Amino acid sequence: MKKIFIFLVILLSLPTIWPLFHPGLFPMHDDTQVARVLTMGKALHDGMLPVRWVDYLGYNFGYPIFNFYAPFAYYLGGFFTLLGFSALTSTKIMMGLGMITAGVSMYLLAQSIFGKKAGVLASVFYMYAPYHASNLFVRGAISELWAFAFLPLPFWGLWGLYKKGKFRYAVVTALTLAIIITAHNLTAMMIVPFILLEFIVLSIASSRRKEFKMFYLGGISLVIGILLSAYYSIPALLEMQYTNVSSILGGGSNPIDHFVCVTQLWQSMWGYGGSAPGCVDGMSFMLGKIHVVFVLAGIISTAYLLQKRLYKESFVLLSCFFVLVISLFMMLDTSKTLWQSVSLLNYIQFPWRFLSLAVFSSSLIGGGVIAVLNKIKPRIALLMTISVSLLCLLYYGKFFAPQYYQEDIKRYSDISQITWNVSKISDEYLSKGIKKPVNSSQVSANLLSSEKIGRAHV
Repeated sequence: MKKIFIFLVILLSLPTIWPLFHPGLFPMHDDTQVARVLTMGKALHDGMLPVRWVDYLGYNFGYPIFNFYAPFAYYLGGFFTLLGFSALTSTKIMMGLGMITAGVSMYLLAQSIFGKKAGVLASVFYMYAPYHASNLFVRGAISELWAFAFLPLPFWGLWGLYKKGKFRYAVVTALTLAIIITAHNLTAMMIVPFILLEFIVLSIASSRRKEFKMFYLGGISLVIGILLSAYYSIPALLEMQYTNVSSILGGGSNPIDHFVCVTQLWQSMWGYGGSAPGCVDGMSFMLGKIHVVFVLAGIISTAYLLQKRLYKESFVLLSCFFVLVISLFMMLDTSKTLWQSVSLLNYIQFPWRFLSLAVFSSSLIGGGVIAVLNKIKPRIALLMTISVSLLCLLYYGKFFAPQYYQEDIKRYSDISQITWNVSKISDEYLSKGIKKPVNSSQVSANLLSSEKIGRAHV
């Protein structure tokens, strides 16, 4: 039965990836995705694992981009080039799988807590959140997209370990935590405190029942998850000083200039531009109007659960509200003092990145509302799940579309173009002391191997 519902979630996710079937690719803020997949594919084809250094980028000097830029999504894309797909097709597969995985992972978490109907609606909320569309079709934040896809799974793993005590949930926790860290280290920085908090609370609850498997297996799984990702995280921390990665801090990415206004969470213009100081931006920071309505309904649902002394479900909803409030606080200028005081937060760059956590918690709250309704009127809960899911597809579906398509992507797939056009977009990974060329004619002539890149070539 669970497989049928997972299949349903996958079907519901298809409209979010339909634009990927169009020829060519669409412009996005970080439109170096094809080039990164191509160079990752070449490195894998050359037998490098883990991939540290890539050819062609860095003005043909090459540089260790995947030592610092979270590599998980590009390992996946590079793997598909090894299977014979072009770099463009591999990039699209990488993107599409990230969108679909988000729905499945949220279903697994919400279903395990609230039941199947709630799991379906929570997954729809999660997949069709405007910020999810923004990550792919506006920002091109593919690493963040994949972290978003796996975000529910460590929580699911710990919850399953608490409820059933089975070893497989410890494996899920360890693997998915490692994936999130290697998919997008900034998302990991935001969610790890909440994962640790869940672990502590569930361990205390288990100890009161004289059960300690949660504490031992949960703790070991979290440690193993961190160790599995250490091949990436430790070099990224220790070797950053030898590059210009720190140059991304400040300037246009100063967090103080990118707070979200409260009104933007409800309504902000959908656009394909960037973030700017103030309340008028070129991109949207909507949480989603349907999400907001269900958050308000979640307050009533929580009160009902408390009145009925259903403490387990009410505690989960209260925890979701706690995560939501913290994430909203971090996005608003009321948290300005905290951003100025904690220098580590500067690496997050944009406070609105906490929308990932806001979408995560509000989606679970939406599922909780259905769970409460299902206790009172099961048929109405089913009708509500179907009708609201369709409403989300119709209302939010329009955001899952690119501004336009570029059928000629030679700029990001041809080697001669990569060495200049793509390199100058992200040259902070160059070693310190290297003099950057000022135009394409100054790009070093094939200092690295000039052999054909074989299957990784478009």
